Amino acid sequence: MSLAADETGASPVALNDTGGIGGHPRGLTTLFYTEMWERFSFYGMKALLVLYMTKSVAEGGLNFSESYSGLIAATYFSSVYWTPLIGGWLADKVFGARRAVLIGGIVIASGHFSMVFHTMPNFYAGLILIAAGTGMLKPNVSAMVGDLYTEEDKRRDAGFSIFYMGINLGAFIAPLICGNLGEKVDWHYGFAAAGIGMVLGIIQYLLPFTVKVNLRLIVATVAFVVGGLLERLFWNAVYCTPGPILYMIGAAIAAFILGLIATHLFLKYRKRPTHTTTDAPNGKWIYLIHGYPLKAVGVPPSKRREIVKPDIKETRDIAGETGGVDVVTIALAVVVGIIGFALGYVYGGAGVLSGLFPGVAGFFAGYLAGVVRHLSGDELKRVLVIFILFVFSALFWMSFEQASTTLTLFADRLTDRTFMCLEIKASLFQSIEPFFLIIFAPAFAWLWIRLGRREPSSPAKFAYGLFFAGVSFAVVAFASTLTGAGKVSPLWLVLVYLLQTIGELCLSPVGLSTVTKLSPARMVGLMMGVWFLSISIGDYFAGLVLGLFNDKAEGALLRLFGIVALVTFAAAIVLALLTPLIKKMTPRAT
Repeated sequence: MSLAADETGASPVALNDTGGIGGHPRGLTTLFYTEMWERFSFYGMKALLVLYMTKSVAEGGLNFSESYSGLIAATYFSSVYWTPLIGGWLADKVFGARRAVLIGGIVIASGHFSMVFHTMPNFYAGLILIAAGTGMLKPNVSAMVGDLYTEEDKRRDAGFSIFYMGINLGAFIAPLICGNLGEKVDWHYGFAAAGIGMVLGIIQYLLPFTVKVNLRLIVATVAFVVGGLLERLFWNAVYCTPGPILYMIGAAIAAFILGLIATHLFLKYRKRPTHTTTDAPNGKWIYLIHGYPLKAVGVPPSKRREIVKPDIKETRDIAGETGGVDVVTIALAVVVGIIGFALGYVYGGAGVLSGLFPGVAGFFAGYLAGVVRHLSGDELKRVLVIFILFVFSALFWMSFEQASTTLTLFADRLTDRTFMCLEIKASLFQSIEPFFLIIFAPAFAWLWIRLGRREPSSPAKFAYGLFFAGVSFAVVAFASTLTGAGKVSPLWLVLVYLLQTIGELCLSPVGLSTVTKLSPARMVGLMMGVWFLSISIGDYFAGLVLGLFNDKAEGALLRLFGIVALVTFAAAIVLALLTPLIKKMTPRAT
């Protein structure tokens, strides 16, 4: 993939290009592994961040309080979902998508390597660089996947599902590698491993490896982890001591087994028929793998391009067509942004850091208020439904994203992480959710198709997602009452993550498709950006909830997790009651 090619971000489409993964364009292979390694770096650092901030200096950490750690986590995690709005605009106006991805990758790697050094300036600089780099890379690598296909190419849905499988694969492997290094050896080794992952993504982007080389690299990585785990489990079951000889034996056995599986898959799928439809043999199942199974959630073919490639240029066109960019709109954005920043600055307790996200959120809220002034009655009704779902989406992600905040501390401090004399590090629990996603996503996509006309409406699926999130926190609230007698079984957290995964599979894929179906045709790109802001807001409050974590006071965690459960349960009930009204407002789209 040459950077000298079309710098506008639109790559030439080759309908007969079937040399990539599963008969897809060869560029998909490059972008699959680029994104996989970028997500490896992101989730590897994410698995360590809260632990690193809250650990004592003697343990190599920063010894931050839970409240300050929560504010930093809130600001950082939320920025990952609003910086892409800026990164997409810069790619469209200045760099082009191809250069933007490369620049983003370099900036991300620089951020991870900055955190290798144990100084406060390096720590904060690292977070800023990673957030900024993610804003450049994330929206543009997805747009480039869309550019591999024509609008009529029936491989498009499957291509994006393969692409999103790379995201989950990176998210699954990252805590196993970075988490182990960070907690067992040194925190900064874990950050360095995340940086190396991003460097591998950059190399993959510039000098694409073959599928065979990538498979070997992944197999070697997984085999190393699995081999060591098998050895430790076996040896510890007998003597509760490590054994280097059996470590090598276990690694060899695991590598052999995984190598056979990988070789079988490679030989089976390396030569694919040249048909360009997901209805081909062995084709349907792959597009159901986690991501956004567009056909499965009922998105009309004419709008699938809008879902998979929300174009920033389209957002600018929207503003022009609606008259959105005018003095009133700009004034609203600036004034509301300043008010948001001021409120956060005064009442947040941490100065500029407290005001940053409220200011950004206020700016976008003011801008949207200016834009929607120009909508017709029917369009305004549809956008109103999107904003209703926006609120419930933010509540869901507020609960779900506590996997890397409160639930990580619960795993670290209150969970018995010893299994057959093997200590399971707290960060490794963050591999559970992407593992469940990989396993259950095809089943859920199949279920929605199987139900046919009995398939729940989009608002109903949202309510189900919130309900399962509520159940998950009811479970962890109950588990917290058992900590008085000692640390609790890790199976409690496994159950929590399973329930949250079910909730995500009910809500997450449906969200994007619903926004696309409801948005006025000229506003799809803008409303997609708005939708990702709901995740940003959810992440922000998930971080703030960390400040309420108190494992010392009796009953404090029961109250904390109980309140989260009640809020999500209440949201599920309210949305269930609103569902008939929402369906009446938009009968064809929900």
